[in-house]
Amino acid sequence: FDDGDTQLQLDPKNGADIMTIDLHSESGEGRMGLTQFDSLSTLSVKEQDGRAVGRLVSLTIDNKGVINGTFSNGENMSLAKIALAQVPNKGGLIQLGEGLYQTSVASGAEQIVELDDKSITSIVSGALEMSNVDVSKEFTDMITTQRGFEASARVITTADQMLDELIRLKR
Repeated sequence: FDDGDTQLQLDPKNGADIMTIDLHSESGEGRMGLTQFDSLSTLSVKEQDGRAVGRLVSLTIDNKGVINGTFSNGENMSLAKIALAQVPNKGGLIQLGEGLYQTSVASGAEQIVELDDKSITSIVSGALEMSNVDVSKEFTDMITTQRGFEASARVITTADQMLDELIRLKR
């Protein structure tokens, strides 16, 4: 490419004006402008694999923690993987509530575990976790409520009997 200024004219043929692009080249070590030599460039090329554009339609999580996306163009793709951490002493975790825990000195440092076919641990997507409700307290509350209901029923029965007796006395 010769040194100097060159103009490139493009006619879009769609009613728009002819576009003129100035191509400036410079020889030497500066490598500014347009050269035939390899140099730093801000040009980026995106690849196209022939698939139509698709939007994410749904997500699924398999038993190894891989998050898979299904797209509107029919494509399925692995998008991410859930990290699973284990600690040496589960009893040393600090309970923050709502199923959240934090490591402590007593629990030891967490270790990220890779789930594979040999793992005894798996992720079950869409399943409810085990309840963290105190069953004995709930049974106690249920019995107390039942006894209250029985007492209220006896009060109503006694009041009904008293009204019947009152009506008989009036006759």
